[in-house]
Amino acid sequence: QTSPGMEQPSPGKIFEKMSSVLLFAFQGTFGALQSTLSKARRSVLREHSATGNGLPRANGGDGGESPSATSKRARISMGAGVSGAVAGSKLILRQGPESFVSTDEEGVSDVASFEIGMDSKDTAERAERKLKSEVKHGYKRVLFMRHAQATHNVSFDFNNEKERDAKLTAKGLSQVARAKARAEADGVLSEVIQSTKLLVVSPLSRTMQTSHVVFGEAKNIKRRVVLDLVREELSTHQCDRRSPLKTVLNNGFIQDADYSMMRSKWPAGAVQPFNRNDEDDMFWNAHYEQKHRHGVKTKVFGTVRHGLPRAWRTYVEPTAEIEARCDMLLEWLMEQPEENIAVVSHANFLHSLFKAQARRVKRIAPLEAHAMVKRWDNAEMRCMYLGEAREDD
Repeated sequence: QTSPGMEQPSPGKIFEKMSSVLLFAFQGTFGALQSTLSKARRSVLREHSATGNGLPRANGGDGGESPSATSKRARISMGAGVSGAVAGSKLILRQGPESFVSTDEEGVSDVASFEIGMDSKDTAERAERKLKSEVKHGYKRVLFMRHAQATHNVSFDFNNEKERDAKLTAKGLSQVARAKARAEADGVLSEVIQSTKLLVVSPLSRTMQTSHVVFGEAKNIKRRVVLDLVREELSTHQCDRRSPLKTVLNNGFIQDADYSMMRSKWPAGAVQPFNRNDEDDMFWNAHYEQKHRHGVKTKVFGTVRHGLPRAWRTYVEPTAEIEARCDMLLEWLMEQPEENIAVVSHANFLHSLFKAQARRVKRIAPLEAHAMVKRWDNAEMRCMYLGEAREDD
């Protein structure tokens, strides 16, 4: 019974609420089951790898290494199935003495120390000495940033054609502006942004919009490069499907951008397009057409659309393939002449990159490794150092 003056909820509203609750309860149960099965599968793969039992290769061949073993070798040697990688190199990402900017769900940015792996009494000078003791001379400083809130982050209707190449919301634009302001107010991070010479951006609209707000007027940047290599984890979701190339070139988000390497930098170990259409998103198309290839993960998502629950299955890029992209990115960054670089990308791609690197540094810096795998917030920035590990690492 409602109180006097309170509006009685309509049956449609009640049904919508109940549908939403049941749908997300189903998603949570199914997600937990998927996680359990995935862990069991990885355990079996590790056992097969350890005992030398042959499993199908990622490309469908018979025998040879398991996908997990291939992925591990690629992470360490950077030479397994990755076109253009340097065999035998040991690149690692390490935390520097700088801060990072994190944006919470309410759009409030904050500047905090990312030095969870260091004692609170460590100064920036001691942090830098520690870094130099663990990374060979010639390391690069890389500012990684996730895009701000986009429309698909609100609607959760990832598979709707209307969400293709999702754009930033008004709140997302505000998040980026606030993150930039807080970074500029922090002396260390301000110096990082002002020292950036190379900007690397995913071709999806939400990352290009984010980079435009933060770096659009920065005169210190000498090169702006758009790369499919740093795009979001491939899925069959419309929100991760790039707009036609003509739209990308005409959107005006990034002035004087270099698109010449956008599609050419792609590891041989990842999905390869059959049709190299310059206008369409050939990597998304290739993933969709080959969504039943070995290693592709399946997940169930859902939302409420027009008052009715909608659920669907999506097919997600294999772990070995996205980690091959991560490896190639680090190698490519090390090959560039610039020492101060910024990369604007996506939550799942950055999580894959940092998770693989956390495994690399876990033995020498367990607390730092734990900090690296935390969830990426909207418009979050993390300043890292990239270099070749010393031999005793």
